[in-house]
Amino acid sequence: MGHFMRCLALAQTWIEMGGRAIFAMTETNPTIDALLCATGAGVVRLSAPAGSLPDASETVAVAHREGARWIVADGYEFAAGYQQALRQGENRVLFIDDDGRYQRYEADLILNQNAHAAEPLYADRPARTGLLLGPRFALLRGQFQATTPPVRTFTGPARKVLITLGGADPDNVTQNIIEALQALPCDTAEAIVVVGGSNVHGAKLERTVAASPAKIRLVRDAKNMPELMAWADLAVSAAGSTTLELAYMGVPMLLLVIADNQAGVAGRMQSLGAARNLGWANAVSVSAIADAIIGLMFGHEERAQLSRTALALVDGRGSRRVVQALRQEPVDLRPAIADDAEVLWRWANDPVVRGSAFSGDQIPWGDHVAWLEAKLQNPDCCLLMASDQAGRLIGQIRFDFHGAEAEIDVSVAAEARGRGLASELIRAGVSWATGRRPSAKIFRAAVKVSNPRSLRAFLQAGFEREGEVLHRGEAVVPLLYQP
Repeated sequence: MGHFMRCLALAQTWIEMGGRAIFAMTETNPTIDALLCATGAGVVRLSAPAGSLPDASETVAVAHREGARWIVADGYEFAAGYQQALRQGENRVLFIDDDGRYQRYEADLILNQNAHAAEPLYADRPARTGLLLGPRFALLRGQFQATTPPVRTFTGPARKVLITLGGADPDNVTQNIIEALQALPCDTAEAIVVVGGSNVHGAKLERTVAASPAKIRLVRDAKNMPELMAWADLAVSAAGSTTLELAYMGVPMLLLVIADNQAGVAGRMQSLGAARNLGWANAVSVSAIADAIIGLMFGHEERAQLSRTALALVDGRGSRRVVQALRQEPVDLRPAIADDAEVLWRWANDPVVRGSAFSGDQIPWGDHVAWLEAKLQNPDCCLLMASDQAGRLIGQIRFDFHGAEAEIDVSVAAEARGRGLASELIRAGVSWATGRRPSAKIFRAAVKVSNPRSLRAFLQAGFEREGEVLHRGEAVVPLLYQP
């Protein structure tokens, strides 16, 4: 559930900033279905086992069909081979991670939003792989982004305790905490226990709460978590994604570890002074939990320090930072110059380029130099050189303008293929051309049917097919883009 909720937060921000999001899922529940419906994201059901190569192939097929620019993978089944399989063709992959559990990573971007995230966790990764590390990139849902953290005061004992153990809580740790609440001063303290939509112990918890003399209210599948966190003077929480939401709201927190990936989170939050770590839930007694709650209730100075430190960690803009990272063009463009003649000649005579051209003949050097000189002097031609973020030349894109229309020619250098750059190069080139030639209203390209990679790159860049025609005896797909 935590994996879904942070992906939902990313999807909400992506949609808010003008994009479209699709969830490809093997399983779901009514809570997830309702949230997806409210968000406006699309849903595709997958049949292959999660993390398998058939799953990767099925996911890639969905991405191609929908023209997706990025595939975001979030889960513990998605090792390096799976990440690499997702990068077939022009796909780019964001992998959301928690603990650096894999020896090797193959994604284009890795996001670890946790306080203990550090570069050494991802030492074995390609040079192209970018890192988004720490709570600065916390994926908070839209309802939190729309909420201003309350101004808190810490004079006197705390009265209101929030209990939240995540969406499922399979070991029913919530039951132990409710028992610990029996020790609270009944005349001054009250508690709200939040039970997630995937929790199968709800009926038992309701009976326990009903029989308790303490002032406890149980809320199932809460829709107003920011409001509940604003209400609370302190919280007892699992050390999952909820930790970042509590930090944003400035709630002093006691953390319990209920899964392997939470141990690093809880330890680092305590070392930073943003939470108190109670350790593994199955190793903490009910009386120890009760003592910790009571101690923090009456420790107003500790609550104040925990709240201040937590607030400084999470500012609520993490989702927007991640979207901005996804939207950054991985290519830089500049106008071609005469000194580019040799590299352009080498690219033009590359066997793959000649095979996709309508004339397969090798281009003599003299003819190429004359052609380039004419193109550079032609005001109706825009020839651009593309570099990656490391400054290495990776391809070219050319626009030949005819009034309000432009014809496109594009190629990617052999050493840069397989990195998902073709669609990005096309997208960046069209953006460049429309910004400098506002009169251009229609962009056209033509791709051989025998060149599916190039066709896919144009479709992913937003071009539409216009049927299929014969040109010089070969089947060709005309493509159209109107900004």
